[in-house]
Amino acid sequence: IEGERYFKETGYGGYFVNCTGDDCRGHFLDYPCNWPVNTVQQLVHNNIPLKAVSYKYNEREQILKAANNTGSDIIYLGRYPDLHTVEYDPWEVQLPRATQKCINNRIDRTEDSCSIFNETELSGNELGSCGYQ
Repeated sequence: IEGERYFKETGYGGYFVNCTGDDCRGHFLDYPCNWPVNTVQQLVHNNIPLKAVSYKYNEREQILKAANNTGSDIIYLGRYPDLHTVEYDPWEVQLPRATQKCINNRIDRTEDSCSIFNETELSGNELGSCGYQ
């Protein structure tokens, strides 16, 4: 069951491991690939050295619970206040204010970007790296 879950209320509290590979950027919990978000573009052009990793919505919820249970820090994209953060003590990170120019320069993730785009393509340009409205 551990290979299928990040957390289970009884019996599996989750765990986090140190990176040992070539790409040791921490994971940024991103929304599923086909959601219209611009996380890679925001991370790259705001010099945030994290790797955006897409998780399903239920997996994100399990990861939040596992982090809370193990006392581990995580960073993720979410609305504030988010229903999942009510029981935690989140810190809000604000990106540059959204302008129409920025919105016009975002990467279009309306299709299944898991299979269409690579990280370089998702980086886009700096003009589209602002936060959300």
